[in-house]
Amino acid sequence: MLTVHGVEYAFGAHDYPTSGVLEVEPRRCPGFKFRNSVFMGTTCLDPARLREFMEQQSASYNGDTYHLIFKNCNHFCKDISYMLPAGWEPDAKMGESTCKNWCCITFCICILHATFIY
Repeated sequence: MLTVHGVEYAFGAHDYPTSGVLEVEPRRCPGFKFRNSVFMGTTCLDPARLREFMEQQSASYNGDTYHLIFKNCNHFCKDISYMLPAGWEPDAKMGESTCKNWCCITFCICILHATFIY
């Protein structure tokens, strides 16, 4: 999950060829338990432009394309964080090893989502 300008963005699975990206209040995503947040940097986009950016990017993340291993919430967070315009540089701010730890924490949360527990 990625939080920017007070909105948390996540990517999840459903059976339809429409966006699997959702917006929720930070730390309140249904089915998940918040554990930790890591400051990744800043963006030059104001909230309105950020919303346009996210709507454009969400076209690549349809719910029916979600895959637990190959295209999950971690891929979404990584891809979006690298595509956000100027000022957002994860590796420059955190270092590679910290970024991997952050992805690991997020990945564990995704695996434990209620829809995947039988």
